[in-house]
Amino acid sequence: MSQKQQNCTILSDHHSKHRINPLIYVEIKPQDDVYICTGPMYHVGGWSLLNLAILISQTCVIFGKFSPHSFCKAVQVYKEPLVMLGYLKRPKATAQSIDDDGWLHTSEVGYVDKDGFLYVVDRLKEPIKVKGLQVPRAELERLLLTHPQIATAGVVGIPDVRDGEYPLAFAARKTKTLTEKDVQDFVEGTSSYPLRFL
Repeated sequence: MSQKQQNCTILSDHHSKHRINPLIYVEIKPQDDVYICTGPMYHVGGWSLLNLAILISQTCVIFGKFSPHSFCKAVQVYKEPLVMLGYLKRPKATAQSIDDDGWLHTSEVGYVDKDGFLYVVDRLKEPIKVKGLQVPRAELERLLLTHPQIATAGVVGIPDVRDGEYPLAFAARKTKTLTEKDVQDFVEGTSSYPLRFL
């Protein structure tokens, strides 16, 4: 791998609660427009050991046998020895995540660009449900990250008796002058319907 990609560093990675895998670190140049990506999709043992698939509707396309231009969104699924056995004492959740053939459906939504970079941009599971609307957390997080004074942000759902849930955002400020009202006004003024009415 290091010989094939000179800017790669192979590390140990435990980033996913579903699996344990080696992390291939790829240095990204500052001018590159890269957000969440793993680097070009190579595997030290060859494609046959990667066993990472893209599920497009009901069609499963294995990496190495598809054109990156053929789709824009997908759900990742894994099938390998390092995948978890299931959720502890949660058989229903396990059955919903791991199918009869042993594939783990992560519910992560992403796409592969023309250079082979995989971008994870959202999750299908556990959206925030507000007044019957399903609000993706990642959409709100991406919106917050466009604010020039926000370094990073995360969004969770909090229960509400009348409306089901409401989004609660956590943001790390770049400057001490940013206030909670500044963030609220920013979301109100920039989000598209129906987010501004949440």
